[in-house]
Amino acid sequence: IMDLLRIYNNALELFASEKEANDWLITPNPHFYNTSPFVMAMSGRGRQVYETQEELLGAKPSGSD
Repeated sequence: IMDLLRIYNNALELFASEKEANDWLITPNPHFYNTSPFVMAMSGRGRQVYETQEELLGAKPSGSD
């Protein structure tokens, strides 16, 4: 559950709206073997998701909200 919370908070930072973050969370993603980030987190593989997100957040220009 902690991984899921971290993933969700990161998604809120990465996307322009809560709806986009929610949609991303439940949509199968080729970066995660065509599995949704939600399923990845609930199956014990959340670390892969949040590490990928945090790489993107690190590359995000500051003030680009």
